[in-house]
Amino acid sequence: MNITTETENGNWLPPFASAQNLISRGRAEALHFVPFHANGTAPLSRRVLAGAGVHETIGKHIVSHEIRSVPAERRSYCEPHIHDCDEINILLSDTHLSYEIRLGDEVFVVNAPATIRIPAGVLHSANVIEGSGFYIAIVETANYKASVESAATPGRGDTRPNEMALTSMINGYWMTQMIYTAARLGIADVLAERPETVSTLAARLGVHEPSLYRLLRALASRGIFTETEDSCFDLTPMAELLRCDAPGSLHGLALYSGAPEQHRYDSWGDLHETVRTGEPAFHRQVGTSPFAYLAANPEAARTFDAAMASYTAAASTAILARFDFSRYSHIVDIGGGNGRLLADILARYHPLQGTLFDLDHVTGRARALFEREGLATRINCVSGSFLEEVPSGGDLYILKNILHDWADDRAIAILRACRKAMSENSRLLLVESVLQPGNAPGAGKLMDMNMLVIHGGLERTEAEYASLLRQSGFVLAKVRVTGSTVDLMEALPV
Repeated sequence: MNITTETENGNWLPPFASAQNLISRGRAEALHFVPFHANGTAPLSRRVLAGAGVHETIGKHIVSHEIRSVPAERRSYCEPHIHDCDEINILLSDTHLSYEIRLGDEVFVVNAPATIRIPAGVLHSANVIEGSGFYIAIVETANYKASVESAATPGRGDTRPNEMALTSMINGYWMTQMIYTAARLGIADVLAERPETVSTLAARLGVHEPSLYRLLRALASRGIFTETEDSCFDLTPMAELLRCDAPGSLHGLALYSGAPEQHRYDSWGDLHETVRTGEPAFHRQVGTSPFAYLAANPEAARTFDAAMASYTAAASTAILARFDFSRYSHIVDIGGGNGRLLADILARYHPLQGTLFDLDHVTGRARALFEREGLATRINCVSGSFLEEVPSGGDLYILKNILHDWADDRAIAILRACRKAMSENSRLLLVESVLQPGNAPGAGKLMDMNMLVIHGGLERTEAEYASLLRQSGFVLAKVRVTGSTVDLMEALPV
């Protein structure tokens, strides 16, 4: 899925209004009303007047829907559906609006203003997470009836859309392995130079040409790569993210998720026993904990670091946008891994000093990053176990995606070690996914299962984090929901 922030002459479709307003002003004609959320419908309309700019909509079909602020428990996904069209462009309004898009097997959280381009033939659905406003979907098709019929909500007895969605989920591991193989072969890096025929690609990569074509064809059907002509393939916005050097690259995450030596497949294949016993599958399959395994396997550790860098890249953007670090002089990043987050913070806030604290084999890799980015004189790397004690002297302590690795007793031990090192004026910043109650969707609920299988840890609700903090000498002062994969919780020592 491609997300941009392009505008038309500096503004959104003027005026950014509901389809009813466009119809009443003679700028569109109503065609049909199509079901959207369970609590409303949206009109499918055709734009009939000219409108120059990047969002050209002459003669195209638009769906406009007004999103009002409603309690989270009343929000629901639109039915999973596929449009029979060339492309769908969804323009989110410039009012405060956070949207979660399910695109095939992927979940994207998007904040307005933004344009989302959904490839043709991809199963998708959506849900409002926060805010209110409008969205307009521009449907690129010559036959509006095809879009209406395929988007219509089925009757209670019609299970076809659910069958498609569930089948896609059941076979989700197919996509993991296809993406892993494409990343391991470095296809996106080759295509970054120029589009290539499959025969040229196969020769350069040293692989079986017919099998490579079938792989690329399958990925292109999901918006990863595109086949142009004469079996020639090119990058798409999603395929760009598989390049090693792309901004926000997910290349490392793809390798980590599919690599047999990471034992994730073995562990997830033992989920039944984990649910039956409550014991993490990784230890049962490998004979040791994930962190001990990485310490003994440097190559696996490097792949893990690359995957965590993929996660941190997106998280850093959300953290820096929502938290003001200028109030502090010395940050201690507890369990800071390869140092990506601390490097991003210090690059933005130049007077700051930092301490990265992690196990000895981890801090060595972090030092190399700080040297490359010219931050070595501002960051001190300290080795040790956060289950025992952490460095003192910081006025802000960060725990990013640390507590979710551990059950409550170990999480409390980590928090108490932090509290012991902190002064009364220090602050603690927890960076974790805060689970929403009930049926509210969220990537954190899936990551929670990964924590169960791999580490024996868990994702938590706001109330559960508040309880951990109270038992460790803190009070939860503020929670910031970022719309990213992580949220921010600021805690004060008591």
